[in-house]
Amino acid sequence: MIGPWRGRSSAFTTGDFVTARNRRCSRRRSQQSLKSKRSYPHVEPSVKSQAKLRDKVREVLEVRSRNQPAVAMVRKVNQITRGWATAFHYGNSTHVFSKQQVFVRNRLRRWLWRKYSRTHGLFEFFTDDRLHGQYKLWHWPLTAAWKQ
Repeated sequence: MIGPWRGRSSAFTTGDFVTARNRRCSRRRSQQSLKSKRSYPHVEPSVKSQAKLRDKVREVLEVRSRNQPAVAMVRKVNQITRGWATAFHYGNSTHVFSKQQVFVRNRLRRWLWRKYSRTHGLFEFFTDDRLHGQYKLWHWPLTAAWKQ
């Protein structure tokens, strides 16, 4: 596709946008429809937007923020992740969401462990149930939006 402004190819020819990565999947069986065995347009958040989300979470949960209350920091992380998930919960995003949820949990777990100077096991004390129950960390939607 030639851009009308300078005759160069535009960014839309690659399929990798700032927000979503579009591709036609027909090679792998896992990316085919289970009933019809046909390919489908696979749309998921791009690698660049996933990296931006991780960078924002890192900025919030950095060393200088350990003097802040844990509930306030979790509230900021929830605001960032909810907004990002709302923007990308339209395509085939469940695999990406599960990876991002693991990243956010581990980052928050490490931040809390260092904040309270814990010496015991990292995953034994700050379990997933504690992060979601006591600290009110938001659960990512791990099912497709059209199946709810």
